[in-house]
Amino acid sequence: MALDKKPFLHGDADLGAAIHERVNASPQIRALVAWEDDVLAAAAATLAAVTDLVPAEDRDVDAFSEKLDGVMSRLAVAYAGRPNVAADRRGAINGALAPILADRIANARGSAELAGVWDAAITRDRALPDMDVGQVGRMNRMLHVAMPPGETVAATDWGATLLLPADEREDGPMRERFGLRCAEIMSQVFRVERADRARCTPVLVRTGAVCDAAQRKPGPLPYLLGLLVPVDLVPKADIQKLKSEFESPVLLLDEAAGPVRLLVNARFQISMTSPAASFTPLFRIREQLLAMIAAHAAEYQTRPGVLKLPE
Repeated sequence: MALDKKPFLHGDADLGAAIHERVNASPQIRALVAWEDDVLAAAAATLAAVTDLVPAEDRDVDAFSEKLDGVMSRLAVAYAGRPNVAADRRGAINGALAPILADRIANARGSAELAGVWDAAITRDRALPDMDVGQVGRMNRMLHVAMPPGETVAATDWGATLLLPADEREDGPMRERFGLRCAEIMSQVFRVERADRARCTPVLVRTGAVCDAAQRKPGPLPYLLGLLVPVDLVPKADIQKLKSEFESPVLLLDEAAGPVRLLVNARFQISMTSPAASFTPLFRIREQLLAMIAAHAAEYQTRPGVLKLPE
């Protein structure tokens, strides 16, 4: 999409027109720019909906800001809880408005004049070649994982996936937290052969109720034990996959390390009030995949048991 700068150095050519022409030359770029326009329109409509909550009689220079402050404050308190708004005022408003914005984007109706642009931009949907595992992992990473430093990830964020530090993998801490040594968990729970253990990375995944995370409810934070496993690793054949285990799509988190899957076990949950600095956040699982992990854990942990005699 680069342009030669020489024609524009002395004002001999119209830069704006050249950019417009270059963008329109690619149906795919034009379609994505049109989608961006839809996002901006949805954002404008969301802001208008907020300001519409100010009564008409208060929409004058003197009263409008104060009344709008009241509306925004109520939304912030509703999302984050009164004691937590001051800690992150922007985050409180963002949390309240983001679902409305997402709904408006998802349900926006594209203009008829741009229908042809989308038809020209997406043409290979019926004849796509197969992707290799690395390509699949890259797309899944974009869809399901927020990677630092490009995106903010704190150890206490909902969906934060923390490296289990080496000293916490020692026999004493592991037995205290999980009742098994790290080697036993890898072998008996995640079905990893002894020779493959060094290729796997134990992690903790921050779960719990999203409302507790949003409102910073006091108390210990729940984390599920997980393991990042290379996709080419063959699990032990003599141990059956546990029903408590959730397996993520393929993720390419590190180009050098290669694609992996995240295995999370609903039986192995711990709580920490505040993870130590050594629990490094590796990434944050986005809401769609995290909701599946949380639903899997909740379903497993609340399943009923039935006493059944052999027939």
